Amino acid sequence: MRQSNVTLAALLAFGSIACGDRPKADAGAPPAPVWTWAETDLQDGRCRNAIEPNDPNDTPIQLCAGIAGYALVVRPVASGRVSVDVISPANDTSALALPDIVTRQMFGLDGMVEWRLVSDTGEAPHPIALVLRLLEHRDEARPELVTETFVAVAKINSAGACITARNVSPQLDSGTLQRAVDSAPSMPCVATLPP
Repeated sequence: MRQSNVTLAALLAFGSIACGDRPKADAGAPPAPVWTWAETDLQDGRCRNAIEPNDPNDTPIQLCAGIAGYALVVRPVASGRVSVDVISPANDTSALALPDIVTRQMFGLDGMVEWRLVSDTGEAPHPIALVLRLLEHRDEARPELVTETFVAVAKINSAGACITARNVSPQLDSGTLQRAVDSAPSMPCVATLPP
């Protein structure tokens, strides 16, 4: 079975995707799944600023269009920390709880998140995983300094989304990341960090 070569495609306004060519299949055999990537840009101006609904403190959030009907909400959750919620096409919310799952230090998000998509039997591509990069800031004297970069992988399915892998970026080669992403649907959600 030949796998198509697909590169990351930048999302166009509000999250359109680029897909790879479907591999040729033997006559009578079911078509092979097509795996693709897409990105959502979290930089200022790419997401819509809003106020957290039902929050008496009027907490600001960012609403970011995703792909295939999904969206992301980026919200402050504690001093120097943010988290991401995944909103499904059915409007179900899954909080990824990044400060509880990935790092308890102050951190920000890298400007892009990556979606892993699959298309089976000619259906439209749907996400199975999300890749986030967290930029940790441990140096209190220089809070702008990134001291560590974490990569978190979340699985996405009909039950919701949760983090299935968290790794320090320099320890993660592209093959290891690819395996973590493609195996995310079958992996359990990782436990919260100790206090």
